[in-house]
Amino acid sequence: MSTLEVDNLKGVTNANDVTVTVGASATQALKHGLTKSWARYNQDTPAVADSFNVSTIDDAATGKYRPNFTNNMSAADSYATAVVSQAEANYNHNCNYTEQEATGSVLVTTVENAVVLDRGNNSFSIPGGDLA
Repeated sequence: MSTLEVDNLKGVTNANDVTVTVGASATQALKHGLTKSWARYNQDTPAVADSFNVSTIDDAATGKYRPNFTNNMSAADSYATAVVSQAEANYNHNCNYTEQEATGSVLVTTVENAVVLDRGNNSFSIPGGDLA
């Protein structure tokens, strides 16, 4: 078993490209396999409990919150996913959806039984796209 210890990885041909072999022969750019931003937050407060690449969260309206990125995305159409978790009788009917409006933030909306509302335990992540 070997251990590789480095402080920085840089591609030889292109400094921003580092390719990783996945499985026997499939390759993938390392930057495409990294989550670009995520947060767990409370809409009731609003407050961020834990995060990566999130500086603040804004209350946009009832059930609508806008996490702001510390480092912007390179395009406003990155792929965000969101989850709401609540210990309620209607747990099966909760959902979040996201709309990325700008390179510096994403709008997350919480819906329960077709009603937009605030919930306590929410999270989102952006697994795709590139940082600016």
